[in-house]
Amino acid sequence: MTAPYQRSSVEGALASNDVRLARLESNSPIAHYEIKVVSDIDGLTVGAGQFIFAIPYSIDGWHLVTASGYVTTVGSTTTEVTIFNLNAPPGDEEMLQLTILIPAGEYNSLGNTLANASVNPYQSVVATMDRISIDVLVAGTGAMGLGVILEFKP
Repeated sequence: MTAPYQRSSVEGALASNDVRLARLESNSPIAHYEIKVVSDIDGLTVGAGQFIFAIPYSIDGWHLVTASGYVTTVGSTTTEVTIFNLNAPPGDEEMLQLTILIPAGEYNSLGNTLANASVNPYQSVVATMDRISIDVLVAGTGAMGLGVILEFKP
């Protein structure tokens, strides 16, 4: 019996090897992307384009269906993250209706239904080589090591 998810060889690094992108493979028609936006030993900072990646041809025309986030060290204030498609027409770039919220004292955005991101259904379709940007809108005080998990379906 094999594990339900297995890391593929699609793992790259930028700059000082602190930022990583990995696609988690499964037998279902879902593409899971786990993106390490900020190293586990670095504090979060506010800024656009904290991580930008291109959509591969294998998910051309697919929809972003879920987005969640996590930190390695909890913050004493809320962390807020959003996702943009840089190839979309001006005004249509934001892929989420509600941002990813990681509440103060929490490790992830899944513990509170109010903190779960909501995908914008009108901006969820991606095309090959669309550039997707992960932006930190609010950096939780003391929070370190930001990651985002995105799931796409046909």
